[in-house]
This record gives sequence, C-alpha cells and structure tokens, in this order.
Amino acid sequence: MIKLIENYEIRAHDYCYQLVKNTGRKDKNGNDVLTSCGYYKTVEGCIEGCYKDLCLKSTRENVMDLKEAISEFDKIRKNLQAAIPNDFK
Repeated sequence: MIKLIENYEIRAHDYCYQLVKNTGRKDKNGNDVLTSCGYYKTVEGCIEGCYKDLCLKSTRENVMDLKEAISEFDKIRKNLQAAIPNDFK
C-alpha cells in the first residue's frame, strides 16, 4: 500500500493498481471502510486519478468562478506534488 495525500491510498493487485479513499469509518469487524476511486495500470495513473478526484470533489463542494477554480486546482496539484519524492517527479 502507498499512502498519498489526505485519505488516498494506492493498493496493488495482481495486474493493476487501485486508488482508494479511506472513509474514516470502520466496519463491524473493525476494518477501515474504503471507497474505490478507480483501477489503473500504473502508479502514475493512480496519482493522476487522485488529482482528478480531488478536483471533482472541490468542484462539487464549492461555488467558484473560473479564476478561483484554476487557483484551487493548482493548489491541489502542488499539494500532490509535495507528497511525491523527487525521484518520481
């Protein structure tokens, strides 16, 4: 498992990677409840999926004009880049 930013994680499967979001809730067995955000062929694809999901979330939750949206998306991109080691940039 790779922890990204906020509650986003990358899980590895046999032939792909899955981007999941931890909801912060527990099931009846005490396990974390996860929401799938998509399946990707690469880790880079998961990172792009995380960016897309965060941008969609921001658009759903906020009323912004285009300039504010661009600024918000840039902030999301910078926060995501800060979480990635320089070796992968």
